[in-house]
Amino acid sequence: MPNDLLLDAFDGLAAAMRRRASEEEEEAVAEIDKLIEGVSSSSSGSVEGKGPVHEEPSRGSSGGADEAEQSGDCNPPDASTTAPPSGMMMPLPEDPELSNLCMSWYYAGYYTGRYQTLKGEAEQLEALNRLPEAKKAMMEAMEKLIVIRPSLTEDSDKACVDGVLRGLVEDAERVQLLLRLDKLSHAWEQEKAVARSNSDKASESVAEGHKDLMDLLPAPPSEFKTVEDGVVSESGVGSMTKDENLGEEEPSSPSEVVAGDKDVTEESMLSGPKGSVSFNLSESDEGRDEVTEGRGSWVAPKPERAVSRTSDVSICASSMDEVGSVVSYSSEMAPLVIEPAGAPRQGGSRFTVEVSAEGGIQLEGIAYLKIGGRPCAEVAALEKTRRQFLAPMTRGLPGPADVLVVMEDASESLLLRAAFEYYDKMEIVDATPRSLAYGRKNKVQVTVLNLVGNSLVGVEVRLGEKRVDSEIVTVTGRAVPKGDPPCTEIGLAITPIERGRSRECLSVKVLGKAGNVVEAIDYLRLYRPMVFESRVKGSRVKLEEEDTVAMRKSGINNAVVFSKDPIQKLPPTASLPSGGLYYSITIIKTATAMKTFALGLTTIDPSNVTNLPSSRVQEDAIATLAPKVEGPCSLLIGYDPLQLWVNGRTHKVSSRQWRPAREVSAGDSIGLLFVFDRVVVYQNRTLKLEVHMDNDEAAMFRRCMGREWWAVVDVLGKVSGVKLNSDDSVPPE
Repeated sequence: MPNDLLLDAFDGLAAAMRRRASEEEEEAVAEIDKLIEGVSSSSSGSVEGKGPVHEEPSRGSSGGADEAEQSGDCNPPDASTTAPPSGMMMPLPEDPELSNLCMSWYYAGYYTGRYQTLKGEAEQLEALNRLPEAKKAMMEAMEKLIVIRPSLTEDSDKACVDGVLRGLVEDAERVQLLLRLDKLSHAWEQEKAVARSNSDKASESVAEGHKDLMDLLPAPPSEFKTVEDGVVSESGVGSMTKDENLGEEEPSSPSEVVAGDKDVTEESMLSGPKGSVSFNLSESDEGRDEVTEGRGSWVAPKPERAVSRTSDVSICASSMDEVGSVVSYSSEMAPLVIEPAGAPRQGGSRFTVEVSAEGGIQLEGIAYLKIGGRPCAEVAALEKTRRQFLAPMTRGLPGPADVLVVMEDASESLLLRAAFEYYDKMEIVDATPRSLAYGRKNKVQVTVLNLVGNSLVGVEVRLGEKRVDSEIVTVTGRAVPKGDPPCTEIGLAITPIERGRSRECLSVKVLGKAGNVVEAIDYLRLYRPMVFESRVKGSRVKLEEEDTVAMRKSGINNAVVFSKDPIQKLPPTASLPSGGLYYSITIIKTATAMKTFALGLTTIDPSNVTNLPSSRVQEDAIATLAPKVEGPCSLLIGYDPLQLWVNGRTHKVSSRQWRPAREVSAGDSIGLLFVFDRVVVYQNRTLKLEVHMDNDEAAMFRRCMGREWWAVVDVLGKVSGVKLNSDDSVPPE
């Protein structure tokens, strides 16, 4: 035994004696100091005048503490009748009471060391899956602590030992549960073997009818061991040998489980007997599962308490009543409701269990659940109406799984067939279009991964917290390469949404079976649709398609149009630190002519325009459109030869960069980006032209950027029809 452990023990003894010696304090202190002095001088091998010094015992010694342990004496020895133990590193004091206390503290220190050693051994054995040996080491460690406790004088010391004992009991109970599961799995395997044997003897049709159900039963691990009355057997080995570490003792209150011809004894260290469960097979017709036509699963009647047939292997996941299974239920008839009834394959998600309307089961009577052969951890305290568990992981493919409900009374256990479903979590990967117009009925196609059509429950569209009416129009599976996850396209029709005060977005939530849900927050952008002003336009222009298209009816000029609403300003970004303005048009019709169109921006509200040009905007000067408006800002780019016109000032632009009269044709889109210091033109979202302002113009436009700007298009010459692109509100990067 280490010297520092002895010193700690005697320090505690000294403190205890000082508290006890309230009447004869001086004498007691002197005697204890003398004792401590003897201990401190014991390292020399002997203490003169105090008797022999003994060597520290080894684990295999037969004297001292080991003799007391082997004889079954768990109480500290009495110094007046017992010689000093062989491992004691000091002489005993002359006072009998002090001598007895010294021996008690010695044994306390010795047993504490043994407890720590045994606990370490138990942890190692459990890690190696040697559960019986681990359990035995834990039991021995508890015995050591029980020996220590009567010799302690301080309440704090006793409380400390009690806490350690409680922890050991919890560890041992966990090991006991693992042993119990191993034994049940062994019994399970026995029943499977019997079932397969009976199936081989039966007719080929009967055997073939139950083959799929028998394959649902999982096999035990390859290095699986079970314990039966101290006998360890290994799966696949015919002979069984006695494990030397288990001992010969019988548990005081075992509960026996009969599996075939073998008895499996289970022992609980915290609870009394659980009762007997018989696994004898029976050919009785009472309580057998009924086969419902038109369904792929069996529906069993609710079991009654007075069934003469003995309960079969009710804590195994067999679903065949003919070979002695638990009573099984389809999801429609189940006495329990699982919500949500599914989880991702990696597990870890929570689900609740409640009693269904049919009832017939007590929640508090559930011992544990298994899904697909794997146990579920309970994560919430027991409630009156529901219990909460964590779904285990699965290595199988997505699909349904059986739920085994193991009751405290094993005869009441039940199997819920295909009551749970494992899935791969859905993912929204695309939506077309991503921008929807206010005030219109919009159609959107949402693309979702890991979704098949028959698993779709519904789709929710929300504007903030408010739900928006929507309807599923189409559900189409997309062809994917072999091995890729399934992909489904959902066509939605969304009812018109009134225009908000600011830019808003819609969230889309796709609901699948078994709780498989995915939501894309603020996924669809709402915008104010761009239309042309119908009251102020050139005399040769006709507006079509809800005022989004401007068509020139005749001639080549007098076809100026304005947007009805101001252009939405771009927010500042990394590429546009000051924001800007952007819109685009699509050329939908062309004619034979030498001249061509122009497009631009103005701060003049179309409702204030009183003087439309008779030819083209440049020749009449845009400032004359609204003479009463003070300090307007305007720009226009286009025509042939190409020019940029800024508030009546013309900037010549090289036609080598872009010549719309030759390069633009029907179907092309033309985008205009305006930042206070430059104008950028895109054709089919490709940069074609960039013109920078001089300092005076940039300063003027910087002051005007805070105003509202309207689009202006001159449908001239070669271009005879244009359309405003409401869904193209962001310039290319």
